[in-house]
Amino acid sequence: MTFFGHPRGLATLFFTEYWERFSYYGMRALLILFMTAPASDGGLEFDVPKAAAIYGVYTASVYLAALPAARERFRNAVSRTRGDEESPACRRRSWPARRRINAGSGTG
Repeated sequence: MTFFGHPRGLATLFFTEYWERFSYYGMRALLILFMTAPASDGGLEFDVPKAAAIYGVYTASVYLAALPAARERFRNAVSRTRGDEESPACRRRSWPARRRINAGSGTG
């Protein structure tokens, strides 16, 4: 069975990714509104500059969290391209703790 001419599994992947992005960007949009809302309405009653600073740190941390894993993968790719299988970058690739940390943090 196909979904608009594509395999059915592709529809599952598409809607899963769509929902993930909708949830993430939707929560980002509501975060400042929640932090600046009065406590009587269930908010945190922060002033706008403080809420904006927290929002900025949150947004930056989401994007910066992927950098350690990306750097490691880039170094491995460069080492393999050069044919240098015994380089420290390739040896470090097999370090199980680093792989678990990257996977656990959602960055690799």
